[in-house]
Parts: sequence; structure tokens; C-alpha cells
Amino acid sequence: KRGEWVDAQLFPAIDSRITAGAPLLVTTNKDVGEIATKFGGEFGDAIASRLVGYCGEDGMHEMRGPDRRLGT
Repeated sequence: KRGEWVDAQLFPAIDSRITAGAPLLVTTNKDVGEIATKFGGEFGDAIASRLVGYCGEDGMHEMRGPDRRLGT
């Protein structure tokens, strides 16, 4: 369950991987703007900014196809 505590743990986890130059794999069904809004508060923009800054346009790959969860 996402909450302020989870947000406070997620940001340093992402930031430490990026600072170390370590690989980072993120899967989501949200675009960057939705990520910033979902996390909101002091962490939303920072999380979205780190992901975009680290991955850049070349590092993001959109995958389309049937959704097994929805059966479509």
C-alpha cells in the first residue's frame, strides 16, 4: 500500500542507483506526468525527474500489446 513512508523509501532507492550509475529497470503503466502526480508531495516531481534524467528518451521503451491482467 503506497503512502508517505513508501514514497520516502522509494526516492532514496532510485536516487542511490542513479548516483552509483547502476542499472535501473522500472516498469509502470503510467507516463512521467502521472508518476509525478501519483507520488505528489515532496517526492513526486523528484522521482519523475530522476527517472527522466537518468533514462532519457532513448532509455524509455513503450511496450504495447494485449494486457494479460485485463484479458485484452
